[in-house]
Amino acid sequence: MARFHGKDYSNNPNYRFVANETCTKCDGSGQFLHHGACFRCDGTGAHSYYTPTDEWAAVLAERRAKRNARKRAKRDAAYAAALAANPWLTGLALFLNATTADDWAQRLGWAVFERVTNGKTVSNNQAAALLKCALRSRAWHERRVAEAKAARPVVVGKGIVITGEIVSIKWRDSDWGGDYKITVKDDRNFRVWGTAPRAILDAVAVGTIEAALKGARVEFTANVTASDDDETFGFFKRPRKASVTLTAEGK
Repeated sequence: MARFHGKDYSNNPNYRFVANETCTKCDGSGQFLHHGACFRCDGTGAHSYYTPTDEWAAVLAERRAKRNARKRAKRDAAYAAALAANPWLTGLALFLNATTADDWAQRLGWAVFERVTNGKTVSNNQAAALLKCALRSRAWHERRVAEAKAARPVVVGKGIVITGEIVSIKWRDSDWGGDYKITVKDDRNFRVWGTAPRAILDAVAVGTIEAALKGARVEFTANVTASDDDETFGFFKRPRKASVTLTAEGK
């Protein structure tokens, strides 16, 4: 149902009257105390509802379809011209549609793609940033593929000695106040996740824990269980006998 007010459709055969509704802006008075006629209902105090007849609605729909088709054809022509003038856009689209592109490369890449296909130019800095993101994304993907191939099933049991590198450390809130959780890549090519041992946290100054410990070498004993979803990932509890070797940046 379409609503029209401020126009008289009573004599238009293409529209039929539906109903009148009291204007909520002026409460049906049609006037404002200090501003004259109500701008919403044009002083009538009511809104008149009209809707196109079925025949006229079909005509309007056909016109709308033709208008959209013209816009789409114009957009497609501009798109094809942009691809012809910039062959590298095809490669960019293939790269962005691949799973190898990280979030930052996706956002920047599609922004550049849309800008060029809309007939605008790309600056040297934008092109350099896009190339940097693409190379970084490809390197990250290749590294992840290599790590996945080299991964081994996690060693489970009580009193398992974990020796490796802290690849992630984050604070997690809980009902008991929260603590730091770490992910350690063991030298045997599996990963374990759990609460950071107190001895490791005490080795660095407060306020620099995350920056200092990421990438540090650690060794501790813990009880390890495997993940139900990934045999190369596990969870550790009750870490003890912990030691840490900080990187040059973390010292």
